[in-house]
Amino acid sequence: MASTTSHYAALAEQIEFILQHPEAATQIEDDQIRRRLAEGGRKLNIALEDPRATLRRISYVHFQIALACVGIEAGIFAALTSDPQKTFTNGELAEKTAVDPKLLKRLLRYYQSQDMISQVEEDGYKPNSVTRTLATDGYSHAVRFFTRVTGPAVLALPDFLQKNSYKDPTGVTPRAFNMGHRTDAHPFAWVQDRPEMMGLFLPWMNIQREGRPAFFDVFDVRKELAQGATSSTPLFVDVGGAMGSQCIVFRQRYPDLPGRVILQDLPHVVDMVKANPLPGFDNIEAEAHDMFKPESVKGARAYYLRNVLHDWPDAEVMKILSSIKTGMTEESVILIDEAVLSERGAPWRAVQQDVEMLACFSAMERTEAEWRKLIDEAGLTTREVRRYTEEYEDTVIVVALK
Repeated sequence: MASTTSHYAALAEQIEFILQHPEAATQIEDDQIRRRLAEGGRKLNIALEDPRATLRRISYVHFQIALACVGIEAGIFAALTSDPQKTFTNGELAEKTAVDPKLLKRLLRYYQSQDMISQVEEDGYKPNSVTRTLATDGYSHAVRFFTRVTGPAVLALPDFLQKNSYKDPTGVTPRAFNMGHRTDAHPFAWVQDRPEMMGLFLPWMNIQREGRPAFFDVFDVRKELAQGATSSTPLFVDVGGAMGSQCIVFRQRYPDLPGRVILQDLPHVVDMVKANPLPGFDNIEAEAHDMFKPESVKGARAYYLRNVLHDWPDAEVMKILSSIKTGMTEESVILIDEAVLSERGAPWRAVQQDVEMLACFSAMERTEAEWRKLIDEAGLTTREVRRYTEEYEDTVIVVALK
């Protein structure tokens, strides 16, 4: 027992030493080691909980996103990062944000307790890596979007699932989203009718996979798509591609490849792309298209769908695939870039997305068997399944005509 206690004491000292230099931990170059440390720390924290700690962790988790949203919208995190070397007082932050000093002190107390900021003196606050993330466009947009849009849908799940007698709700309407937001509208229509929400959604879509591997890492575009292509060949069609971030990545990775790169999305999105294109949106076509209608671009080498099909129940996915099929030739493939859930031990990040799809769309993330069945029923064949991340189970499914 004594040796076990001393072993844990030594481990605690090592952890405390690392925590004295948290910025160094973010610079770990070996991603596998970083993931092992992060996941081990998360699981160790849970293993060490007593029942009261478990209750606190689960019952208070929604406080974090609500208070993070307050800090973003009130400009607290932005104020702290405006001068990274400075130690700010409560009064200085109150002046920069126009938040009442008494309220601000309570908010800062919460943020330091959750390591969203660093409190270095009794009345001295500095940013840390979490602060910088929450002050960064894209990530800050995501927190606000999840608070205002996804949050009410998820919190409606207990009543929604109970009302549905705990049957699988895939394809069921009204959805938990409708219950949470007290609306009959489809989630996409609801967001489209609220420009502020659309203004949060699109920046998040642009950066959601920033810093993560891409399907290009496991799919040889030159060999598998570009053989014999000319300047008029439709090479890459991004169906439902929002602001075109993947089209930009495609052009940047393969600047010398001939062929057309085409972004397709609904008219209001394409109008936004044309009015305010992302940096690098060069030599890319933007086309208004409804993916439930026959594919307008015929004979493309690749029709690409990233995080599109998980928004839809099986019946609608069949319609989307069938619509794309009308444009395909023997040289064409559909590249489905989605999570493919493991049957055992699926990682929490991927499973969170599944619950998000359940709450917002009565839809789902799928296992490999579910994908293969759906693709087969659409009259297509699964040529290959290639996973390229473990944390999110990101996978590219290569689909061809039968």
